Amino acid sequence: MVGIIELGWQLGVVLVIYWLEVGTTAVRLSIETTFAGLPNNETTKLHMPAFAKLREKRGGIPTPGPLPRIHPHGLPAAFHAGSLALVLWVFAGAGVVAIAGLDHLVAQRFDLLAGAAGVVVGELVGLFLRLRRRTYAELSPGVVFTLRDLLGPCAFLFLILLFTFQDGGPVDPQLPVVLVVYGQTIADTIREFGLFKRLLPEVAQPDTRVGERTPVPDGDGEPRARWRTARRSLACARVVTSPGRTFGNRAGLLPLIIAAFLWFALDDTAGVVAAAGLLVTVAVIGAVPLVIERNLLHGHLEYRLYDDCLVAYDRLLETPQWRVGLDAVRETESSVALLDRLPGLELERLFVRTDDESQRLVGLADAEGVRERIDEARSE
Repeated sequence: MVGIIELGWQLGVVLVIYWLEVGTTAVRLSIETTFAGLPNNETTKLHMPAFAKLREKRGGIPTPGPLPRIHPHGLPAAFHAGSLALVLWVFAGAGVVAIAGLDHLVAQRFDLLAGAAGVVVGELVGLFLRLRRRTYAELSPGVVFTLRDLLGPCAFLFLILLFTFQDGGPVDPQLPVVLVVYGQTIADTIREFGLFKRLLPEVAQPDTRVGERTPVPDGDGEPRARWRTARRSLACARVVTSPGRTFGNRAGLLPLIIAAFLWFALDDTAGVVAAAGLLVTVAVIGAVPLVIERNLLHGHLEYRLYDDCLVAYDRLLETPQWRVGLDAVRETESSVALLDRLPGLELERLFVRTDDESQRLVGLADAEGVRERIDEARSE
């Protein structure tokens, strides 16, 4: 409202600035989600999310200064909530441009830059204040990025699309701007008075979204032996296998279909180049999160053998991930991954099995030697 009254902003500019605020808020919440120190409860967990295996990681990455630790177990929730908000944001952006008019927005570019700068600064200040006031170690991702945080973008998208396509075309921006402004004000008022908490069902209440995770104790004394995973070998192996993981699922069918369409729709050489370029680009982009996931899962593990137990300790997160008592071990079995045959890679594995579970040691240079040391400690 200050921009309209004091700076003479047009209503289309205000609409764009509200749209930018939705996007920057989603980015801020996604960042905050990675600070959550506790896991979600079982009812809040997403089915088959990206980075799914990271949900079981314990501990957090140390950060400089007073910043809270970054917890890998929050990445699945951050990725999914942020992706949903991004999709809504992009569709809303198309409606914003249609309502305000591209030519008009270009003419008002300096006002847009000023408003965008104000939105970014406001979100940075809000993030700073939250980092100082919130105890992220006691929160879960489902509390930091809640259902009600997505209701605003959803309502915003609905209003934009409603006023964009009614009667077959865009309308004057005055009515949607007024509704968005007043709607945002009402939503903020409801949130401040805690009415959202009363209206939401129990399953969506933030207090019910915090799970528990029993800490894993480290061994006593100095370890008898230590083995670290080969990070470079694990990363190279993931790069080699990433195309199969990228395209070998339902989401990967879309770029394959688009590539086939380009191949048939364009001329011979142009079609082949366009299809190949698309597939290579998707494969490269898809390899990045897979390598990051593998690095966070296994890249910093150190397997420690004590007199009475075997512990997988994550040096990056400074936290034990699992522990197996030697008296409970019933079988140890070493194996070699298929890609271990490539020169320079160390991808031997060792399985340690008990009556209740099976743990896997990956990225070893000499799995058979590790097995012999463990069996020797078991026999003592």
